[in-house]
Amino acid sequence: MTPNVPRHLHLVCVGGGHAQIAVLKSFGMRPIPGLQITLISDVALAPYSGMLPGYVEGVWSHDDMHIDLTRLAAFAGAHFIQDKVTAINPETNQVFFANRPAISFDILSLNSGAVPDLSQLTGAAEHAIAVKPIAHFIKQLHAPHKAPKTISVIGAGIAGIELSLALKKRYQDTDISLFSRSSQLLPHMPKGARRYCEAALEKAGIALYKSCEITQFANTSITAQDGQKFASDQHYLVTGVRPAPFIASLGKGCDETGFVAVRPTLQNVIYPHIFAAGDVAHIVDNPREKAGVFAVRAGAILAHNIRQLIWQRPLKQWRPQKQYLALIGTADGKAIAIRNGMASHHALWWQLKAKIDTDFMKKFSDLPQMTQVDFTPLPFYQATHQNQDDAAFRAMKCAGCAAKAAADLLEQVLEDAKIEAERLGANPHYFPSSEGMADSGVTAPLAKPLLHSFDALSQMISDPFLFAKIATNHALSDLYVSGATPRFAQLHLTLKEASQSQQYEDAFQLMTGLLCTLSEAQTTLIGGHTSQGAEIGLGLAVSGEQTHYFAAFDPHTPYSLVLSKPVGIGVGLAAAMRHLCPARLYRDICDEMAFSNQQAAADCFAHGAIAMTDITGFGLARHMTNLAVQLQQRTAQEIAFEISLSQLPVFHGIDKLLAEGISSSSMGNNQRSVPSLAATPKAARDWRYPLLFDPQTAGGICAVLPTAQLAEVQKRSPSLTPIGQLRLGATGLLIEP
Repeated sequence: MTPNVPRHLHLVCVGGGHAQIAVLKSFGMRPIPGLQITLISDVALAPYSGMLPGYVEGVWSHDDMHIDLTRLAAFAGAHFIQDKVTAINPETNQVFFANRPAISFDILSLNSGAVPDLSQLTGAAEHAIAVKPIAHFIKQLHAPHKAPKTISVIGAGIAGIELSLALKKRYQDTDISLFSRSSQLLPHMPKGARRYCEAALEKAGIALYKSCEITQFANTSITAQDGQKFASDQHYLVTGVRPAPFIASLGKGCDETGFVAVRPTLQNVIYPHIFAAGDVAHIVDNPREKAGVFAVRAGAILAHNIRQLIWQRPLKQWRPQKQYLALIGTADGKAIAIRNGMASHHALWWQLKAKIDTDFMKKFSDLPQMTQVDFTPLPFYQATHQNQDDAAFRAMKCAGCAAKAAADLLEQVLEDAKIEAERLGANPHYFPSSEGMADSGVTAPLAKPLLHSFDALSQMISDPFLFAKIATNHALSDLYVSGATPRFAQLHLTLKEASQSQQYEDAFQLMTGLLCTLSEAQTTLIGGHTSQGAEIGLGLAVSGEQTHYFAAFDPHTPYSLVLSKPVGIGVGLAAAMRHLCPARLYRDICDEMAFSNQQAAADCFAHGAIAMTDITGFGLARHMTNLAVQLQQRTAQEIAFEISLSQLPVFHGIDKLLAEGISSSSMGNNQRSVPSLAATPKAARDWRYPLLFDPQTAGGICAVLPTAQLAEVQKRSPSLTPIGQLRLGATGLLIEP
């Protein structure tokens, strides 16, 4: 048996650029025991710049040209943090953010791209659209049927030429102009290449302005340095770039232009434990232009040298080739090929470019799948138990619904987390006392009845800060739906076996997320306990005073069911564990799990709710069955809930996962636990039907309200969606299409 090596070294990758994704793929294919990897990116879908012109002209779809970083990170066994970096301290080895705690690293890899340099362009920030970052550019791109009348492209390098031609193909009736501050198009390219490019621009009807440097931008016009003015409804910048502002925090690690200065090993010239590649980097001994081809080819050397540094072995020197094949798409089914001073324009070169681009994307999208093999029960069990469709026999399980960690580590974590949580806006009034966090706590007596609840989750997402926020909201929801306002909490924290530095990092992220979320709920942490285990877990015992009460049931009043969050969380998390959950769906699920149910529950109470439950691990059907039974006991009436599947809010993209056969391992058990369920034949065939049994980690609340109050309560909480109604004279659940 291979021993479980405690994590003791932390590689942090900032940015999901072309070189960085090669690092993640490499460590996914050949992991290093004991190495923790964290990927940080402000986007979950990383665009491949080589396919951007084809996307603009309509050859490639959005999915064709984007790499799903959440899947790639999961494949690499990496934590994924979607956020913007604000600074790096290379002395203390920390990466900083605006709205979450800093994380520490042992080795740092930077491949975060670059942003447009607008410093000398008056009005550009307000009126121009920069092509980089590409994710922002794509959001600004109009649909073909909403074409602007005039477009200007500023910057006549290869990227500007390709974009101009692609825009003309996209907006055929639009007047497009390309502006070059140089007197010659592509001055560093062979004459044949210039001739082909100018011919392609002329054939497409694109006006080319040479020796025309644009310096001012307005809403419907641009102005050149010599004062000449041009009409333009949309202005696209394909000009010089600079690093993102946080790079400047490297100080002496940057060159005179602000880029990360690296040696041919891609190590920083001052800090050898920091690597950089792509647009953000400048190789001091062998500079190259900011071109995607170099970032792609840097990936292999970046991954190799990070490994070599980890193993303390000699690193390779990278000398980017001076001659390379350049392919310029001309948006007419052809491309211009340039190499060794020769140029050719032919459809064959477009086919080659398309193959190179799609092959590159397949390397990072067609990842090896985790093998899912169901366990076979022992023969005696098979002979004596009819129910063999049990989650316990499945190899792929869904996360969600020893020894103590070192005392000095916990004391330090708590104090540091309190400081960080306060910086992020948390109220220190709700923090543990300065004496630390004891196993037990004393609370002040409350004037109203006190309600108690306990809930715990194992880590189902890789970001520990976000996981703590989700787990905390998950635990507090029990109080919200009971009409209680939370006041106190006690913590049970399970830390994964790791080195003390790695345990500190995990605990710091978890405790900061916990303290921030408890502060938002105005809840004080009064004590806690820790242990070590195979995976991170967080449990909370929460107490609150009764502040809301259910309205009296009126048999003559029509009642409706409302649900505050979409269903499908279990399916999405199961897909994520198999690296099959699309990035946008994964982000939507994480956002909903982290969203508190407190306001929605309070609004339902304020509008006459007669019953309420939160939807968690047992799924919607089981929780609603329990609620119907409770309401029957309170009212002495026969009560059923009728749920309409067509009204059920579902996360966008869940239908595709279900069609691919992906489901939570608990679905079958949840369905068998709902005996009093009647579904019409059409409803039972509906693709949404299984979602009634999908476990919802930190799911929404479902409340029973007077139908007359629906419009008013939705004004306060627009997320509340009607999904059915209460019916008298029947019991259980009635499922309609």
